Amino acid sequence: MTNNAPVFWEVCKADGSWFSLHTYAWSVKSSGGRRWTAGAKRGEDLLMPHVRGRVFQQKTREAQNFELGMWVFPTNEDGSKDANKTVEQKAHQNFRKIISAVDQEGQFFLRKRWHEDDSVRNDFGTQSNVASAIGTVEFMDASGPDSDDGKGYNMNLTLTMADPYFYGNVITGPGNPGDYTVTDKTNTAITLDSNGYTPINVMGDAPTDHIWLSFAGGSDAIVAFPDGNWIQYLGSQSDGSEVIIDCRRGLAIRKDMFSYFSGDYSGVYLNGLIRRNPYFTNWPTLNPAKYPTSTIGAAGGGSMKLVYDPAYR
Repeated sequence: MTNNAPVFWEVCKADGSWFSLHTYAWSVKSSGGRRWTAGAKRGEDLLMPHVRGRVFQQKTREAQNFELGMWVFPTNEDGSKDANKTVEQKAHQNFRKIISAVDQEGQFFLRKRWHEDDSVRNDFGTQSNVASAIGTVEFMDASGPDSDDGKGYNMNLTLTMADPYFYGNVITGPGNPGDYTVTDKTNTAITLDSNGYTPINVMGDAPTDHIWLSFAGGSDAIVAFPDGNWIQYLGSQSDGSEVIIDCRRGLAIRKDMFSYFSGDYSGVYLNGLIRRNPYFTNWPTLNPAKYPTSTIGAAGGGSMKLVYDPAYR
């Protein structure tokens, strides 16, 4: 069917396959919640004795709920009429297919695609002007179907996002068509000047803390971000081993990048050897709105790499 919505939505089913909501529905659009501001801010400025007012503290975006509204087709996937079913029977069948895709236990991937330019085409393939990002969501509830004189059914899916942003470069599978693999992700690693400055053109439209740092060789490696935040590993990798700092989870581990992104979290954890800027309550972030070109400073020698997932509202 032709897609008339400005955003194309897909659900990763429990079996790992992708299910397009537009296969059985028309005008699939997000509404409710804070879809464009990505959640209220959580946190308070610090109250200190003998200080006027309060001391500013970085806030954290809160989890959020939002809805996907749509009109369910009472037809086959190709838009043809099902000769063996009434309009009402077919609409209910398609309604059940949508619900079975999203009514999963726990969290699952929700992928959205949109045109980066002003194109009005309804083609959401892999052209260069089509952006894609994945959010981790949980199905909460659904309303409908509401009959529209027997010609269509309106329904709304209520989803919650513990992390309120969508992200690019999310690993989705082992290499099936359209999947983003561990190899794809490791290939995005940016090599930092280990004793100088490296400019990075930050993608996305929201701050991201999905940042991973890799240190191999050198000692007491430190990485500084343009907002003044910095992070340091107080150790040496003279034996050739690699240390990963995961800024999203707030941990450090002796592990190579490929194994870590493959989901192997076994190894020696080194959080006691991590030192951070005490002025910042949060771990490092990259903010494309404030620092679209972020200059990353580094010192300590050896090999240093940075991987990040761009964040989108």
